Amino acid sequence: MIDVQNSPDTRGIPLQHVGVRDIRYPIKVLDKVNEFQHTIGSFNLYVHLTADFKGTHMSRFIEILNHYRHEIDINNLDQILEEMKKKLNSEAAHIDVTFPYFIKMIIFTTKYHPNRKRSSFSIINNKISRTINRTKIHKNPLNISIFITQFKRTH
Repeated sequence: MIDVQNSPDTRGIPLQHVGVRDIRYPIKVLDKVNEFQHTIGSFNLYVHLTADFKGTHMSRFIEILNHYRHEIDINNLDQILEEMKKKLNSEAAHIDVTFPYFIKMIIFTTKYHPNRKRSSFSIINNKISRTINRTKIHKNPLNISIFITQFKRTH
């Protein structure tokens, strides 16, 4: 079978944002209490293709995630970027990962019941972005939003 995506392209049109979005994959993140926490990441993976290529097979992005399937964490995103760039013959690669992080909280209730405690989980939604060009990895600031979920009594 002919690989049309990797065949030469004579039109001279570079593609700046080729990839896949909203790929859900298990990841682990550091946790102060339990050392690490398993959660699920939603991945956006993109590459920049020069005018020499017509495109790329989207399955290659999934192959790269599968290669790291037991060890995807925040510390190896740079390795994943490098592999995307190399495997897809790209000048630049970009990755966004959004994921929930859970923190258990103990909350004391109102002044009318000062000894009553309730436990709750706060969900912290995070987004990490990385871009690599020919020589440098750009690490964008971590975006965080916090939500407090349902309360449950603990006595």
